[in-house]
Amino acid sequence: MNSGFRATCGVWGIVAVLGGMTAGVLGGWWWPQPLAVTASSFIAALVAVGLVLLRIRQQLSHFSERLASIVEKPGDIEQEEASILPRAQQQTKNLEDRLRALTRDYQATASQVFSAVEQMALASRNAGEAVTTFHQLQKVAGTISDLGQELTREVSGNRESVVKCQEVLEQALTAIDRIRFDSTRVAEEIAGLREAVGQVDEIVASIGQISQHTRLLALNAAIEAARAGEHGRGFTIVAGEVKKLSDRTQQAVEQTGLILQEIKEKMEQVVTRIQAGQEGIAAGVQETGRVKGSIACLEQEVAGISSRVNEACQEINGYLEQLGAAVEVLDNSFASIQKVGEMLAEVASMVERNASTGDLDGLAGENPPRDEARMEPVMAALRELSCRPEIQVLDPGSHGVILREWLAKRQEVEAVYSNRSDGTFIFSQPPAALANARIRPWWQKAMAGEEYISTVYISAITRQPCRTLSLPIRDVSGRIVGVLAADVSLA
Repeated sequence: MNSGFRATCGVWGIVAVLGGMTAGVLGGWWWPQPLAVTASSFIAALVAVGLVLLRIRQQLSHFSERLASIVEKPGDIEQEEASILPRAQQQTKNLEDRLRALTRDYQATASQVFSAVEQMALASRNAGEAVTTFHQLQKVAGTISDLGQELTREVSGNRESVVKCQEVLEQALTAIDRIRFDSTRVAEEIAGLREAVGQVDEIVASIGQISQHTRLLALNAAIEAARAGEHGRGFTIVAGEVKKLSDRTQQAVEQTGLILQEIKEKMEQVVTRIQAGQEGIAAGVQETGRVKGSIACLEQEVAGISSRVNEACQEINGYLEQLGAAVEVLDNSFASIQKVGEMLAEVASMVERNASTGDLDGLAGENPPRDEARMEPVMAALRELSCRPEIQVLDPGSHGVILREWLAKRQEVEAVYSNRSDGTFIFSQPPAALANARIRPWWQKAMAGEEYISTVYISAITRQPCRTLSLPIRDVSGRIVGVLAADVSLA
């Protein structure tokens, strides 16, 4: 009676705690999806089992009270014996069978609760890491925002510089056009000067011819004066002066011709240089136009970059706001996960106390065998599998083919699975109920290089006693790269 009373109180305690948690989860007060779905399923299972156990205990209590009332009335025993005792025996047997089945379910559900607690611990650690990462990400995002603003300022400064370059190029083009215009005018003036020099050259040539004729006339006059004798002496003097004048004129004409020739050569050089300058100016104008076009394209690109940078800064600011809100929600969720984890741990403790009571063990009426000899063939088969190259490379496809075939040949094995060094599953048949096995003893022991055989527990798959076997997967160098495990049924 005392053990039954304690178990009843324990069941009521579990029902009370789980009821509160279920209300909180279903109300969405403190647990974010999708954890609420998993937790709700475990909680619902525990509540159902607890309530059924409580109902059966009430029936047993009622039956005990009925028997006590019969014993207190000896005169009615003979009348009731024929009808009550057979029914009582049958009801007792039925209750015993139901309690045995429910005890298995209770132990299996307890295993699921412990699994949920382990998952909650992992989720809590992951959530803590996520919170830290989000805070770091928030700092990085703030730095990126500052860099974006600095980039915006630099792009704006570059855009102003490009605009100034365009203005300078416009001024340079204007100056070049003016120089080209002035050069054209100078070329035209030089062409006119060349024509005038040509005319002067013609005039000088005419003067030279006149000087030659004058010289001939002076020579003829001197001859005639000589013939005249005394009468032509004065004429001879005039003829001599005319000859001297003609000679000086001829010298002046020759000097003028040399000067005009030098002027023409200089003019040709100037014209050549002006033409070369005009060609250079034309090339400069063309190059300046090309540079102007490039700068115009650059200005458009800078404007586009500036626009995109502004948009990016606005998006970053929006992300920062969203990130801040997400960090706040994550902080609250992390606190809620920790709180629910503590409550689940309390539930798991209650379940453990109730599952380990002598009352439940007695009602179960069985203690699953721990047949060590039965485990060795399976462990040997796992060793052989772990040495296969297809298993060592950790390829999901190869693992699926090999492990499915192996499972089909092993009737005593109810599940087989493999994991990577980070705890994630490579393959699992049936599909694993958890995403990561880092918190499981069989994974931890195998990753430490040990072969592991668990104690007997009730399988959540078959609701029968079973044990888990695991060992490390090593690559060709002997380094541990994963874990190979199997669940062996003891039924």
